[in-house]
Amino acid sequence: MSSSLSERELVIIGVDPGKETGVVLYRKNKLREKASLPAAEVTPWVLHRLDDYDPAYFRIIIAVERYNIGPHTVKKTRQLDALDLMSQLKLTACHRHVKFRTVNQADSKKLAGDRRLKDIGWFTIGHGHINDGARVALTTLAREDATVFADLVGL
Repeated sequence: MSSSLSERELVIIGVDPGKETGVVLYRKNKLREKASLPAAEVTPWVLHRLDDYDPAYFRIIIAVERYNIGPHTVKKTRQLDALDLMSQLKLTACHRHVKFRTVNQADSKKLAGDRRLKDIGWFTIGHGHINDGARVALTTLAREDATVFADLVGL
């Protein structure tokens, strides 16, 4: 029999989507894995990690940095890789019965700037996409478990 949702250990897969994608896996106050991957390799990477965690025993969240297209960005950039990847991961979350969350870039940079990532040991020198994935994971942690977040960052 599975434990109640609140008792399950939290696992967060943080994703900064794009042609080059930063991915991290959070569990027990640490980034257990991190990588910078081409967009085509991200969904298989996520699926492989999901195979390691049964949602009956873990509270799993795939958290992705939201990519917004507005009147000022539509002609400047076409981040089709980011949009496709977000759709793939949302569908993956649905099929695997795990939560899917999006995080605004501005919110994650405000809450989890470089200094904070360095302070908790989550900063990876020279890997901006991995750091952005870590920001997404940390912001999601703050929203999902404020007590664990506060303990981690020393609040």
